[in-house]
Amino acid sequence: MIVSAGQRDALYDAIVLRISGIDSLVLAIDAQEFDKATALSKEFSDYLRVLNDDLGWGKTSTEAVELVAPPDVWSRVLSQLREQSVQAAETAGERSELDVQEERVLRVRDVSAQLLGQLETTQVHSAVEHAIRA
Repeated sequence: MIVSAGQRDALYDAIVLRISGIDSLVLAIDAQEFDKATALSKEFSDYLRVLNDDLGWGKTSTEAVELVAPPDVWSRVLSQLREQSVQAAETAGERSELDVQEERVLRVRDVSAQLLGQLETTQVHSAVEHAIRA
């Protein structure tokens, strides 16, 4: 799957913002909330993987990016980002004006939903091709 430079930047910004809260993992461990720590470690692991494998670090050129991380990783990342952005958008919707951060949240929500749809379509096509070959 290929994402535009604008989509990449929206995803990158949202992921970097989210991993800035990685200290919540340490807090969960210290509080012996191991189920929470496990969930957070899986979430942060997925985010770091897509940054390392696909999105890269820092601002990039204006070129599209091919996503090579496994579809299940991207599915979890996009689902998580969409869920977080929907919650943030609902909170923002209570006010009449959106600030820059809220506009970014809405962009992430839209990009996540669009890419999840593309990912699901790709997975269906792959499953059908595999079934035909079998």
